[in-house]
This record gives sequence, structure tokens and C-alpha cells, in this order.
Amino acid sequence: MKKISILGLGYIGLPSAAYYSKFNYHISGYDIDKDHIENLKNSKFDITEPGLSSLLKKQIKSKKLEFVDLLPKSNIYIVCVPTPLKKQKKVFKPDLSYLKHAIKSIKEAGVNTKTLILIESTCPVGTTEKVSKIFSADNFPMIAYCPERVLPGNLLKELASNERVVGGIDSRSTNAAFNFYKNVIDSEVHKTDSNTAEMCKLVENSFRDTNIAFANEISLLSDKVGINAYELINLANKHPRVNILEPGPGVGGHCIAVDPWFLINGFKSSSRLLETSRKVNDFKPKFVLKKLDEEVVSFKKQNNREPKIAILGISFKPDIDDVRESPSLDIAMAAKKNYKDVYVFDPYQKESHDIDICKEEDIFKCDLFLFLVNHTHFHNSKFTKVFHTKNSLDFCNFTKSKVL
Repeated sequence: MKKISILGLGYIGLPSAAYYSKFNYHISGYDIDKDHIENLKNSKFDITEPGLSSLLKKQIKSKKLEFVDLLPKSNIYIVCVPTPLKKQKKVFKPDLSYLKHAIKSIKEAGVNTKTLILIESTCPVGTTEKVSKIFSADNFPMIAYCPERVLPGNLLKELASNERVVGGIDSRSTNAAFNFYKNVIDSEVHKTDSNTAEMCKLVENSFRDTNIAFANEISLLSDKVGINAYELINLANKHPRVNILEPGPGVGGHCIAVDPWFLINGFKSSSRLLETSRKVNDFKPKFVLKKLDEEVVSFKKQNNREPKIAILGISFKPDIDDVRESPSLDIAMAAKKNYKDVYVFDPYQKESHDIDICKEEDIFKCDLFLFLVNHTHFHNSKFTKVFHTKNSLDFCNFTKSKVL
């Protein structure tokens, strides 16, 4: 049985470890956070994902999956470590220190010409070729880039069903990566080179960011003339060649709000549209706070007191607990600073390190309601009644009326 080590046990690495252990591999999940490893060994999983907890427990029990704080020598290494952005002189630049540390750890664990290294972390174009230079010619492994394409809330299904793109530093690496993924997914695997595969990941999410920016800008224009943006977009989409997305409070998540900066940083003079789209989407939370302030001022004039404000939803998309880069969380934290009585509720957040989460019953004591995330949980009579009987602002198309 071949051995696979997965480096980085976050939102991608941990589900990947569980999923790949269903096949004829022994999986070692490795992370530099020793406390995280200890929690995983004790079946304390901090990612809420349908089916993940039960699969992890099953595979740990089967002895096909283990968690380690010392990287073992393996046939295949899959790198899923973070590549966060750091702001330097008003420009976001990728921090590749975790990736470089992972590659050095692989070298120390041991490689040979039959070893396959698969990088799934988001990278600037050319990164796979650059990190390959750490290995000597005598024991040079096969190295390929394969971007992940999964959606939080549906990770395990999408690991199996989504088409993959693989690009190696040479044809041998590409073919080895192709053969691995072809054996573990139920969809097509497409071959290319490492630079194209890296670029593909960045282009996919930049495309989505740009399309969301168009929708968000339409909502800003609609507000200027008192038009219901959701109704407008619905009517425009009746055109057979128009498909405008829905606007929201901004853009969040580990990909769409982040990946365009990898291209903007690398190709400043040729990425003006991408940078403008980022600015539009980053401005949207400020617009939300402006509209909230207008409602607060209006309420105070009518009632001679400041309203109790309810904020509904802080994750970056509906029906998940993920708050990475969430504009809704940023809005909630800003509102907490700006106003005296702000209550934040999200059914997927029992507790948060960033902000206090109130009990659901506390929400209904509030005067002003700000809908930011369209969780299925909110679609019941209690919340719909609140929306129609109290002052409400809707930035997630909670209902088809009274929206911005």
C-alpha cells in the first residue's frame, strides 16, 4: 500500500486526508501545529462539513488514516498549506513561507526519482518551478501543481466530482499527477504545464470576483436612483445572453477575495480590471455600514433613542461556519464599535474568537435588522415576520422585496 502524506490540515487538507484514505493508500496527516494534531488524534475536529466528522472517525479506526507531528517518508506528498496575503505599502503580497517550509520538510523526510509531490496551495505563477530547485539532481522527485476547486459546505462531494487540472514541471511529473487524480476522482483530469495550472486557479477566482463586482456596482448605481437592484437584475437576466450574479455585502472566502491579488501583485500594469473589481467589492461593506447609519439616524429622530440592532449572519456564504475574509463579519465588528446595542446571531457560530454571538431569542428584542447572510435557518416564520414588521435592511436577497 502506497503512503501519502498531506501537509497542512485546514479546510482543504483535512477533508482531503479523509477522502483519499478511502482508496488504497495509507494517509499521514501532518501539520506544524502540534496542538491541532493532538486534537485530531482525539477526534476533536474544528471544521464543520457534512459527512466529514463521521468519515474521519471511520478512517482513523480503520488505521488507514493517522495524524502526525513528524513528517514520514512517503510515496506521495500533497501540499495544502496556506499562502496568506500580507499588506506591504498598500499592496497585498503572497506569503510563501509556509509553502517553502513544507517543501523543505519534504526534502528532509526523503525523496527519490519515484516520489510525487503535488502542490494544491494557491501560488503565484512560476512558484512550482521555483520551489523545485531545492531538490538535487541525484534524487529529483516528480513535482506538479493541481489547484483545488472545492466549495465549503460540499467539500467531500466536490473532491470526488470536480474536474481537475494538473501541470507538472516536466511531462513525467504531469503524467504521474494525472494518474493519481484519475484514480481518486469520478471526473476528467486535464494535463498542462505547472505555470498554466497555477494561472488557471487564479483566473478562475478572478473571473468570479469580477462578475460579483459588476453585480455589486449595479447595486450601488441602483441605490442612487431608488431602484430595487435584485428586481433589476432579475429582469436583465431575462435576456438570453445576460447572466448577472446577485449583489451582496461584499466578497469573502479563502479564494475569491484573495486570489486576484496574486495576479495583481505579479502583473500590476496588466491587471487593471482585476484591481478595480477588488476595490468595488472591498467598498461594498462600507456602503452597507453607510445605509445602516442612515437607518439608525432615522430611527433616533422618530424614537428619541438609539435602536437595538440585530445582525443576521457572519459567515462568508450561506449554510457554513467559515468566516475567512467574510465581509459580514467585518460589518458586524464595525457596527459593534459604532453603536451601543448590537446583537450578532449566526446559527453556525456557537462561539467566535472574533465577536460575541448572542442567543437566537435575543434577536427578536431588537428594533433594526440587518440581513447579511442568506442562511436557510432564517427562512422560517419568525424571521420573515420580523423582516416585514420591523425596520430591516437586506443585503443577501433574503426576500424579493424591500431589498437594496
